[in-house]
Amino acid sequence: MNYEELLSDLQPDMKKMKDQTKALATQSSTAAKQADEGNLKALQDALNASQRYAENLQAVIASLKAKLEGFDATEYFQSGEFATQMLEICEQKHMDVVNEAPVYQMFPSKVTIQPSGDVILDKKKVPTARPLTLVTKIQKNQEKLLKERFNAVKFRQELVDAYDLILLKKNKRKGSEIALKDLYMTMTPMARARKEYDLQAFAFDVARLYGAHIEGLPDGRTMELGGSARNKVDPVRYLDNNGAEHLMYTMCITGDKITPEKK
Repeated sequence: MNYEELLSDLQPDMKKMKDQTKALATQSSTAAKQADEGNLKALQDALNASQRYAENLQAVIASLKAKLEGFDATEYFQSGEFATQMLEICEQKHMDVVNEAPVYQMFPSKVTIQPSGDVILDKKKVPTARPLTLVTKIQKNQEKLLKERFNAVKFRQELVDAYDLILLKKNKRKGSEIALKDLYMTMTPMARARKEYDLQAFAFDVARLYGAHIEGLPDGRTMELGGSARNKVDPVRYLDNNGAEHLMYTMCITGDKITPEKK
């Protein structure tokens, strides 16, 4: 049994529980009113009705608990059924996924599904056994990121500054390819900064910069993003506007700086 099947089985009883709870609350208010007014007969009637609704509610709760206990959540996760459902939903929603079980990349998010049933989304535990809940959360995160303002020129300059600093510190020649992850670490030297601006967010900004097509620098040099697997560095993943996944490994800056003319 997967979670959607369990949910379908639970829903009729969930409705009954809601209805009985509402009715019980109504009779409780009636009983309080009649007690305040001293109407003993009406009070007795309200209490009798309350007892019936309470008994009905108890029976519904027992039914729900039995159905829930019949769902083997451990098997659901360990068998891979949760992951399978998640991937099916992603496909229905046209969301790109890189499947490297138990880790799944859904740019710019990373999901880890542990056999214990823990679902980790970008280092945070998501308390759900319903794949649809997880995928919807990721989709909302993606939509939120897309709506955020992005200053491509400013971000490009931050990359250039980090690149030049690495060349200087490591005594590398001009035009060397620098791993994007090294640039990220240089841009976020403090652990606190990396917590507030994680690698997924950096990858998203790199993708947006790449899509902005403003690689020419004001100082006359040319910035190139990309590189290849031969560089033996971990890639940064991103999606294009069509939802296709691409990998970028490095950045390099070629050419010489333009020397300002002296007046």
